[in-house]
Amino acid sequence: MALPNAPYTDVSSGLDYFKSHFISKNGLSRPTRYSVLIEADAFTPGHAIFQPETVSLPGRTFRTLQENWFGPTRKIPVAREFNSEVIMTFPLSRNWEERTLFEAWMDSLINPETNETHYSDNGQTVKGNMTVFCIDEINETQAIFKFDEVWPSSIIPMNMGFNMINDYNKLQIIFTYRQYTYKSENYQTPTFK
Repeated sequence: MALPNAPYTDVSSGLDYFKSHFISKNGLSRPTRYSVLIEADAFTPGHAIFQPETVSLPGRTFRTLQENWFGPTRKIPVAREFNSEVIMTFPLSRNWEERTLFEAWMDSLINPETNETHYSDNGQTVKGNMTVFCIDEINETQAIFKFDEVWPSSIIPMNMGFNMINDYNKLQIIFTYRQYTYKSENYQTPTFK
């Protein structure tokens, strides 16, 4: 019995397919084209536009149940899981404004004197949202990641040293969130009956 033909055999090579479908048709997304908006009650006036040096966008997965009545095990998706974090690296200004903002935000979640939490069961006391805009070369937004119930879970230790004379301080923050929504012009939210 003959095997079926492979797809994409209409081009003479893999490089031709890449050029015709990615470079000529749509172009490639650039990892340097993004903007970040963070909204939190800990900030005054309530939001700040940051341009972090690096952004690590999270992955996504499902919580599954295993069904094994007959034959190989089948995994059944039963819930969405957002178990990865957003990591950002910020250049630190001379007056340490960025570190001050995140230290204050963290102190608004746990009282530094009494160690009592101000985080409510429904997440309303966090009051933090973050939006990452992915843009193209002509500054048009192509994708949006909106994170709900965002809070800085960790300030990563900073390195300083006399041998770093030509460098500058960088601040890395790990953000935790409840969920994110993804929007793109080509993405249609599924409808369920």
